[in-house]
Amino acid sequence: MWQGIMECMNNMRDYTLLLRAFGVKLRYLRKKQMLTQEELAGMAGFNRSYYSDIENGKRNISFVGISKLAIALNVEMCELLPTKEDYHKLLDPEAKNNQETITYIYGSTVEKQLRKT
Repeated sequence: MWQGIMECMNNMRDYTLLLRAFGVKLRYLRKKQMLTQEELAGMAGFNRSYYSDIENGKRNISFVGISKLAIALNVEMCELLPTKEDYHKLLDPEAKNNQETITYIYGSTVEKQLRKT
């Protein structure tokens, strides 16, 4: 887990990729529990707009905020942190073409859209 975070930080001068990887992981866990953004935001004590920005990698989140999300999702805090594998899914061009990775990063909506085409 920490290896993934450190690799993110070592390869980026800013934290854009780290925030994106965190958001992707958060979206994956939320959808796995079949929650809407609004539902999870409410459970964690956030407004939906703020939560959406976190999930889309546009906002930083505090340690306390991560703790609130972990409690709301009933997971350990470390499960919310991106792993080295998560990081590579965002960067590896071959992984981006893998259906499982596409679903992980973008959610089931994209998977359904791809099936229609």
